[in-house]
Amino acid sequence: MSCSLHLLAVGLENGSIHLFTAPVGGDLAIWTPWVILGSDLAHVLTVSSLDFCPAKGVPAGVVRLASGSEDKSARVFDLPL
Repeated sequence: MSCSLHLLAVGLENGSIHLFTAPVGGDLAIWTPWVILGSDLAHVLTVSSLDFCPAKGVPAGVVRLASGSEDKSARVFDLPL
């Protein structure tokens, strides 16, 4: 998946994080929902920062996403592809 899809992470005011995919070379106006990390897993206040970890150092078949929030918490998620 990492070679053939673009990944987009969107942090919301309610603390949840939504991840979407789009095919490389496809229409970037069309994104498909992939994963939703609800506020029970992510944050309780507005998500203020998101960053994907480079593939180097991350296990194969995993996407690593770090997030920060106005609730003063930081989270790191390892999401299997």
